[in-house]
Amino acid sequence: MTTRRFLRWSRKFHKWIGIYIGILTMIWLVEMLVLPLIFNPGLPVVDGPPATAQGDSAPLSLQQALQSFMDQQPDGIASVAELDEMAYLPGNGIYRFAIRERFLEWYVEAETGKILKYGFDSDRFLMEKGMLGWVHPVVTKVVKAPFEFLFIFMAITGLYIVFHPRKKRVNRLRTGSLLDMVPGEKRCFMRVPDVALMGRLAAVGLLPGTSIQMIRIRNRGPIVISVRHTYLALGRDIGARVIMSREAA
Repeated sequence: MTTRRFLRWSRKFHKWIGIYIGILTMIWLVEMLVLPLIFNPGLPVVDGPPATAQGDSAPLSLQQALQSFMDQQPDGIASVAELDEMAYLPGNGIYRFAIRERFLEWYVEAETGKILKYGFDSDRFLMEKGMLGWVHPVVTKVVKAPFEFLFIFMAITGLYIVFHPRKKRVNRLRTGSLLDMVPGEKRCFMRVPDVALMGRLAAVGLLPGTSIQMIRIRNRGPIVISVRHTYLALGRDIGARVIMSREAA
């Protein structure tokens, strides 16, 4: 594969990879705003255990902590049977109760059984359910799988493109049509591929070797040229078939 072809395909891949990453970013932003509102049962957002100091009193047993926890009628849970995670955090002096499937957490002080903090774990929710994981876990794996490879590809090819910038394409042909000219430019008329059109142009004095100056050319409408101090208006379809020299007259 030549360098030019590699650069051309790299730029094409960069375009589609950029679209892919842009779509992922939009999905992630929408999920951050919408999904917590749908799956959160109205509890505050929790971001980890509270900062507490270990007291001098002995901590309650797990059964005592659970009893004290349920006596406070915590929001988001109706019975102890719903809990699927119960852990004692000795460094913080607290118990952590959680319903992992619903991303709910409660932090209870180990000495008194008082609920210190509770709510919806939005960070873990977005990590597990983001990127269409709420549809099915396989979907998010399929969406995320190419990301690492594409990121490496963009980094390598991006550096290559930076140090090998696109060179300005130079038209090496010595001919072009009237539509390639700009106002004020002069060139020599060479030929047209249509014999009938050649006769029509000859009738108005446009012969091979004649010097032509472009007077007006726009994206739409006829073009105006000057031939032997006479202005002529030609349609763009005719101008595209009039072959001119690339060199100034």
